[in-house]
Amino acid sequence: MSGEAGEVADIVKKAIFHGHGFDPAHCPGEEEGNTHKIALELGDILYYISIMSHEMGYTLEDIAQMNISKLATRYPEGFSREASQARVDVK
Repeated sequence: MSGEAGEVADIVKKAIFHGHGFDPAHCPGEEEGNTHKIALELGDILYYISIMSHEMGYTLEDIAQMNISKLATRYPEGFSREASQARVDVK
């Protein structure tokens, strides 16, 4: 999974830091543009997340709900930069 995330990071690095920009495909499934390449890599990451979740006895919905609950506890008033900087649960 980290290899797939690295591929996404490489595309984003070239788009942002090398000045290539993002080149979206004109419609879903069109095989041009780096946003299509990112979408394909994100699909690979999602596959690995799904497999790992299943192996641990969770569904993707379970994982998403756990994350929502964690963030709701962390930011009861909703996310803000100020709330993030004032977090007391960070070591």
